[in-house]
Amino acid sequence: MRNFFKKHDMLLRLLSILFAVACWFFVMGVNDPEIEMTVRRVPLNFTGEYTLQENYNMQIISGRVATVNVRVRGSRSDLLRLKKTDITAYVDVAGIEEAGNHNIDCTVRLPNSNLQLANKDQLYLNLFIDSIVEVEVPVIAEITGNAADGCSLGAAKLSPSTVLISGPSSELRNLSHAQVVIKTGVISESFFGEYSYKLINLDGDEFSSSYIRKKTDKISATVPVHIQKTVPLTVSLHEFGSLTAENVAVDIVPKEITLAGERSALESLDSLSVATVTLSDVSDAGYKATVQLTIPEGIVNVSDISAADVRVTLKDVVSKSFTVTRIKVINTPQGKNVTLLEKEKQITLRGNEAFLSQLKDTDICLVLDMATVSNTNGKKKVTAQVTVDDTSGGFIPGSAYKIAVRLENK
Repeated sequence: MRNFFKKHDMLLRLLSILFAVACWFFVMGVNDPEIEMTVRRVPLNFTGEYTLQENYNMQIISGRVATVNVRVRGSRSDLLRLKKTDITAYVDVAGIEEAGNHNIDCTVRLPNSNLQLANKDQLYLNLFIDSIVEVEVPVIAEITGNAADGCSLGAAKLSPSTVLISGPSSELRNLSHAQVVIKTGVISESFFGEYSYKLINLDGDEFSSSYIRKKTDKISATVPVHIQKTVPLTVSLHEFGSLTAENVAVDIVPKEITLAGERSALESLDSLSVATVTLSDVSDAGYKATVQLTIPEGIVNVSDISAADVRVTLKDVVSKSFTVTRIKVINTPQGKNVTLLEKEKQITLRGNEAFLSQLKDTDICLVLDMATVSNTNGKKKVTAQVTVDDTSGGFIPGSAYKIAVRLENK
């Protein structure tokens, strides 16, 4: 072994290496040269986001990063002691007042003044900041299931029927509606449930974003089960004295329609009234009208019929003439006199034959209400109201009758 060291001068070589290392440490200890070093993945913080949201109702939508690479210049000894946790990096967005793209510098704090940031011009972020808005979108139900035989599914009743969604205005422009999927199976009675919902964009695809907030969590849905029932159409008649439903003939085209609705609503519905007719308004020519059908709430008209033709004609109604001498004046203006220029009036009444056959001239009175005319002196025509002593009998005046009077000062 000794011969080996002598032959190859190993001792001399080892001493040379030790001397070189010692010289290097000596030089470095004396000169300590300035160098640059990159500290990778320094955590990046964001400040001012609360101010951005509270004062301007905005938030960062894109461009946010978690870390940055920081290049530091300083003495070799300082850099050798530098740790990642000694460096603070942050972006302040408190001063932004408008939505849009913004280039914002990153602020980096180093542990001592002997160190300098070497890549300051490269440390910035392009942030897209947008306004936060709230939109109301409709809820649409998709029903997967069937009604039992003899029944049909009605439109789902949703509560609420719209939902509020908040988020960036640039994203919510693409929002179409909210969708709930209701799985009923085969049902014969109304179905109720509470459901989560998903948002759908304008292209019909599911809408998703980490920035949106739903104001409503669940949708209540009722799927009604309808049965069908055919019911007759009718007319409601307002009788007038002795004029009753027996004195008219009613014709309706069509005579019936088919409705669909929940069993509880249809079981008690035996007919559908399409019009109301007061018998005193029916002339000798009868009453004729085309009326739009009004369907009760919660019931659906499944017939291809939206209107009905209604005709009401009188029967067993006669006309009779009378000479009336009883004329009464009411509401005479103060300080005035009223003189009747007509002592009698021929009138015609229509009504039930049995009633009119018993009615005498003296049973009828014409009432003149002076409150309906001006109180200036002179000749006037006053509309007369026809009354009879037996008010239980119904009649229809043939026309509007006027009586001539003279109004003068007392």
